[in-house]
Amino acid sequence: MAQPKWLKKYLVMTPEVNQIYNDLEEWLNHCRLNLLKYDPADLYKSPAYKEWQEKKRKIEHRKVKQNQKNYSKSK
Repeated sequence: MAQPKWLKKYLVMTPEVNQIYNDLEEWLNHCRLNLLKYDPADLYKSPAYKEWQEKKRKIEHRKVKQNQKNYSKSK
């Protein structure tokens, strides 16, 4: 049975919605592995989430910085 064109357009998730689901999944995994209380309503609001995001950002920054050092040494 063929589906109407509007249905395909209606069911496509926007990038913002995908980002929220990805963030929820990452936060769930972090809470599960670190034995923290998981509440989806706390996403983006809880101090623990903000602290975790800051640590994650610092790790990414270190990786980029380390890659830059390695790249400059190889030249």
